[in-house]
Amino acid sequence: MWISPNHPNPPRQSQPPVEQGRRLIALPRGEGREELRVSLDEFKGRPYVSLRVWERDASGHWWPTKRGVSVRLSEARDVAEALLEALDLVEAPARGR
Repeated sequence: MWISPNHPNPPRQSQPPVEQGRRLIALPRGEGREELRVSLDEFKGRPYVSLRVWERDASGHWWPTKRGVSVRLSEARDVAEALLEALDLVEAPARGR
């Protein structure tokens, strides 16, 4: 039976997808039900950094969610610097107390 990809509740495949690329870190979230995974991956021969939230189902399998972003390697250094700047901005007032 064909099901439209726009169906509001499309059926999920029986087994979770195999994670592609090289996982660099997995940060736990949501009391162990979710994790943020940062991976070095490739699409059509072009490398990128993937930041994606994965969630654990009732069977203990991990599934990727739609919450995520891909960062081109040409953007990675600027993104990393912006993240460090955000940390500095948040931590600076705390140090000044």
